[in-house]
Amino acid sequence: CLDLIAAHLHAIPSIENLPAHLMKEVLDRRKNEKMEDADLPFLLASTFEAVAAQDLDFLSLRSCMRLTDQGVAFVCDSCPALASLDLSFCELVGDESMRALSHACKGLHTLDLTGCRQVSDEGCQHIARLPALASLSLELCNRITDMGVQAVVRSAGARLQMLNLGDVRQMTNISVQLVGDHCPSLISLSIAGNSQAMDMDIGDVCKKAHLLQNLNLRACRRLTDGCLKPIA
Repeated sequence: CLDLIAAHLHAIPSIENLPAHLMKEVLDRRKNEKMEDADLPFLLASTFEAVAAQDLDFLSLRSCMRLTDQGVAFVCDSCPALASLDLSFCELVGDESMRALSHACKGLHTLDLTGCRQVSDEGCQHIARLPALASLSLELCNRITDMGVQAVVRSAGARLQMLNLGDVRQMTNISVQLVGDHCPSLISLSIAGNSQAMDMDIGDVCKKAHLLQNLNLRACRRLTDGCLKPIA
């Protein structure tokens, strides 16, 4: 049974309810870091035995560190109904993958690109074209600048409910201001590690994002106690 779960983990939205010892064993049995582009046809073929391609709406390729843009393009062509895709820590995945997603996966509403260090402002231009996008993580995507954030929030900001911009090192407080101006529906926001964000930037976000419930300001070293008033 555990082997079966491990083999199809990429198509299971959550295993959080498993006991901790079982969760660890399942994860240990699936070694994503060894997966390559050439493995994807076999992975998806086994998945489609259980879930039809037109019904597969969730896929996790987390930590597939050998996966490239060519592999992601294959996934996009094979899984047009994807609504949620986890590419976190796929370190070879870059802007061409974002282009493929924007063309093939129009229903995508959740995209996790945490640690995808090859994604740049060009990739953000393609992400901005996803018409259903509501949840996006760009954490640790250090090639992205204010220009990339601007492209995303100006196009998709009104729909975004979750946005993670944590530790995007080239991002400045201008991005925080842009989020405040264009993302009124945010429920969760992280700008952790932003060394330029100031109290007034946080105030602007809190004034306009009335649904905000979760705000991560870890290691924003220019913030003072003054930012707490608008948060409260």
